[in-house]
Amino acid sequence: MKIRNDFVTNSSSVSYLITMNEEVANCLKECYRGEDLMIFNKLKSLAKSGKKIEVDGHDVYAKTVKFNTEDTMPSEGANFDELSDDELQAYLYGAYLLEGKVSKYNGFGATQVEIY
Repeated sequence: MKIRNDFVTNSSSVSYLITMNEEVANCLKECYRGEDLMIFNKLKSLAKSGKKIEVDGHDVYAKTVKFNTEDTMPSEGANFDELSDDELQAYLYGAYLLEGKVSKYNGFGATQVEIY
C-alpha cells in the first residue's frame, strides 16, 4: 500500500471525495478575485455535479473524482488568463487536491479515498 506524504511524482491514479456546504462556501465568495474566484467556481461546479446529502441537518454536496497524477498541473507557472477549462481542472487537481490546498476555501473539503 502506498501512502502519499507529499506531491505524487510517480505514475498513478488517485480518487478524492470533494465535499461542499454551499451555504458556508457562498459566505466568502465576494472576497475571491482572479485565481481564487476561478478555483472557487470550479470546486463548486464539481461538487454540485455530485450527490446532495443531508448530514446533521446540513445540506452537503459530495463528488468523487478520479484522475491520473501525471495529468495534473503543479501550482507554479499557471497563467490563468490563458487556461482552458480542462487545464483549469488539471491545475485544481494538482495544486489543490494533491497539494492539500482545498481547505483554503471555507465550506469545501477533500479527502483522498483511493490510490491505484
